[in-house]
Amino acid sequence: NEYNIFIGSNLAQKEIPIELTCFEQQEVSFFYDGFKGIPKSVFVNDQPTVFAAGKWSLSLFPGKKQIELRFAADVCPPIVKTIELSEEDKSVFLLPDETWSCGSNELGYDMVRIPAGTYVRGTDKKGGPSSATPKHIVTISNNFWIGRTEVTQSQWNKVMNTDSSSPSFANCPDCPIESISWCDAIFFANKLSTLESLPPAYSVPSDFVANMTNQECNRLASKVELIPLSKGYRLPTEAEWEFAARGSEWRGIDGKELEFGPKVRYLYAGSNKANLVGWFAGNSPQSTVPVAQRASNGWWLYDMSGNINEWCWDGFSDYTTKRKTDPTGNPESEWRVTRGGSWKQSKGALQITNRGKQRPGVHDASIGLRLVK
Repeated sequence: NEYNIFIGSNLAQKEIPIELTCFEQQEVSFFYDGFKGIPKSVFVNDQPTVFAAGKWSLSLFPGKKQIELRFAADVCPPIVKTIELSEEDKSVFLLPDETWSCGSNELGYDMVRIPAGTYVRGTDKKGGPSSATPKHIVTISNNFWIGRTEVTQSQWNKVMNTDSSSPSFANCPDCPIESISWCDAIFFANKLSTLESLPPAYSVPSDFVANMTNQECNRLASKVELIPLSKGYRLPTEAEWEFAARGSEWRGIDGKELEFGPKVRYLYAGSNKANLVGWFAGNSPQSTVPVAQRASNGWWLYDMSGNINEWCWDGFSDYTTKRKTDPTGNPESEWRVTRGGSWKQSKGALQITNRGKQRPGVHDASIGLRLVK
């Protein structure tokens, strides 16, 4: 599938300069009259197929009324945006919400594309979370899509065919779903995939059903298998979660910290001040809060720090200094990773590098989920 942006003009008799602003590096193909490539009438900073972050220009010449830009989108349904130009309107801004957004047909669950990359996971900083040491290099080898927010109670109820009495202790449709086990999250992801005619991401035992008891979930969790290369919905790996939480403010390649602009490595997801980006014991109403009420990080992801902890796919394992590619934790572990911190914890739990662990059958008012695919 592809993301399509059509830039058209009814001014056919004169050249029209158009300035495009693209916020993330992304390969782009141009199509005109059905042929892929760059027609002689189109110039993009002398680079035919790649936008980098920043401002670029192209020109529409007399008689050239429409140019189609196709942005690669691994699993995103096609979305078309038409921009009407006039002689006065010569700038087109491809805003992140428009350019990298992928809405779910069935659920309306907005997702953001995260490009593959390499970063330094964890921390050796004095006073940092002890479970986050030692820091080490991790590569995420594939692009992925992640929910802009945590799954809400209303979204959960829609997929699970429940009424307003969701598992959550707080009846709040726009608040994140919580009080669900790791198994509940796996079941939800597979069911949403089926609703959208996507292949399920998980292979599960025949007795793996909705609303299992703690003991049943703990017994069956180790028998759940991730299907390689599936396009269905799933939980993020811990490595994907931390990479997404860091945001576009910071990138790492081969252990070297790189970023667009000034050097930034935030303590929390989007800020060094927890109160700006997350809900915790010191500022919450002692319950969850509707999603996206605090500032986002650089990839326009909300509540990566705070509100609720989020289940990850991984079995918990201690870090080592060994370099890793697409790690998934310890499959034999009886614990599952949680990330993000919650409304009932101190702000230290909201640090990007902080790690939590719970038995998969736990139902806790501070744990929910965010989907990827």
